[in-house]
This record gives sequence, structure tokens and C-alpha cells, in this order.
Amino acid sequence: MEPWELSRKRALPGGWVSASDLPRGPGGRALCRWCQLEVPAGRRTFCSDYCVHEWKLRSNPGYLRECVLARDRGICAACGIDTLAEYVRLKRMRRDKRELAIEAWGLKTLARRSLWDADHIVPVVEGGGECDLSNLRTLCLRCHRGATAALRLRLRATAAARPPGP
Repeated sequence: MEPWELSRKRALPGGWVSASDLPRGPGGRALCRWCQLEVPAGRRTFCSDYCVHEWKLRSNPGYLRECVLARDRGICAACGIDTLAEYVRLKRMRRDKRELAIEAWGLKTLARRSLWDADHIVPVVEGGGECDLSNLRTLCLRCHRGATAALRLRLRATAAARPPGP
């Protein structure tokens, strides 16, 4: 069984977990919510910063986006555009030019705070969910829209080729 499968079973309702609610190890100490090792003195529910990081990657989408941004710095993996610089450029444009540029990005307004998305390399629908950073990449909105459309077509073709079942 994979660690993230165990993590779902160890997740307790309410978000916050008390060390007293966790299962105990042979030494009487609480077991880490990620790796199931005993939590050392001075820590509460995780045995190390690594376990906290792995847990947050799979349970906090905002943290996941922060990690992808820190790694890729907003550079699209498909076309190479610097989405952070492009966003600043859009914000500094005059209104008439800005509206045209925003429309070229496929947006109605610049209400979004970024022009990039964290995309799963192996799509969630194909088993790529509950992953670490190795299955994530930065895609600009245009490339992400294209990748999603291609996935949708591939899924439709697969569904159409499948014989009707009970």
C-alpha cells in the first residue's frame, strides 16, 4: 500500500489532529501521519519536515502551487513563455491594448492572479492524482487549455471504443 493511500485512512475529521488521537508505536509515542514512524520528542503529529512537506503536497492545493512556482518560476513547460513577466506586461499595458491582449489569452478580465496552471503530467483521470512534484508541471493558460482539450478527445475516443456494458 502506498503512503498516500495510508494517509487517507489516517486523516481524522476536522483538519487539525491531536497527537493523542493518533495510533501509538511500540515506544508509546504517536505514529507519524505520513510514514508511520514514531514521532520524536518536540514534534506533534509528523516525525520530520519531509513528512510534513509530503502530506501538504497531497492535501493542500495552495501549497502544491507554491512548490511548483518555486521550482519552475512560472516558465511554461510546453512553450517556454515566462508567465510571470507576461502578467506584469499585461498589467502595465494601456487599457485598449490590455483588453486585446487579455482576449488573446482567452480571458474576459484579468481577475486571475496568474497566467499559469499546475498541470498533472499523468492526468488524474489516468491515475496521476495524489502525486508528488515529479508529476506536475507549469503550463501557461493557452497550453493548459490545449492539453485539456487533447485529454478530453482521448477520453472520448477511449469511451467510444469501449463496448457497451451492463
